[in-house]
Amino acid sequence: MLFAQIVPTPERASSPMLDRLAGIDPDELSPKQALEALYELRRWNTVGYALRTIGSKSVRTAHPT
Repeated sequence: MLFAQIVPTPERASSPMLDRLAGIDPDELSPKQALEALYELRRWNTVGYALRTIGSKSVRTAHPT
């Protein structure tokens, strides 16, 4: 194409949670290990949500188990 626009490939955002998720091979985990990994990611997400909403009118407090 003569006038095709070159679109740069977006860089993947990096975070400890995404790095952990990318490092999980579900086929190599026992059911217990899979649940532990899922709850770990859930705790990180809950804490991240709380940190993002501090200072807003609706701050949700969560108590990860």
